Amino acid sequence: MAARLARERGGSERSWQRAVAKAHMLYEHSQSQGQGQDVQRDHDVKQEAGSAQTAP
Repeated sequence: MAARLARERGGSERSWQRAVAKAHMLYEHSQSQGQGQDVQRDHDVKQEAGSAQTAP
């Protein structure tokens, strides 16, 4: 994949390897956190939006 990205987008293959590895790590980390945190984050955002609307 990194070789193809380097050919199509430019840059070195090693740079693309690092970028793909980091993206994969971040994806795996977000998946391991579970959906429960997504629900909590949505709740927190809605709660902050509500309090911003009521502030003078």
